[in-house]
Amino acid sequence: MGSNNEFKILFSNRSYLRSHPDVNFICKRAAFLLHSPYEMPLNVPYNRFSKFLYGTSNEILIKPQVIKSDESIREMDLEDRKCYFADEYQLKYFKHYTKSHCDLEVLSEITYKKCGCVPFNYIRNKTMEICDISKWPCAIFEQDKVVRGGKKNTIYSRQCLPLCDSINYDFEFITNRVATNFSDK
Repeated sequence: MGSNNEFKILFSNRSYLRSHPDVNFICKRAAFLLHSPYEMPLNVPYNRFSKFLYGTSNEILIKPQVIKSDESIREMDLEDRKCYFADEYQLKYFKHYTKSHCDLEVLSEITYKKCGCVPFNYIRNKTMEICDISKWPCAIFEQDKVVRGGKKNTIYSRQCLPLCDSINYDFEFITNRVATNFSDK
């Protein structure tokens, strides 16, 4: 952290870029995703990533959004509260509860129940078979039903709610072009 609460990362690969001038443009960029340290960002669409391009200067303004609930709401009925405290719900595969971790577990369980397997990138236990390519249409169909159906889906066996106390990160990303001369002057 800098003196002005800034965090700087320098991507520099000038020698590679000079020695490979015809390198594909896709090799000249990097991407990042900002998420909670308790979050496992699986199945994130590529358009949710922010991109750093070589030959640019990038500034990121990070705005944490902290939600801290009063302990007294623990007494409320879950239907009215619509959130879990961190110690209130235990997941099978993750140490820390988050809504997205719960969603991932539910998606994995539903897919396994309906298809008899799970895609290689799903959370799973040792007894769950990984889908071969012939089972992918089934897995994609189930994923689509869960994602589009949400809690309306009758197979949705758990109520995945957000945490009562959480930190989310919103950010602004500013990109400026800089000189594209990659010499060592």
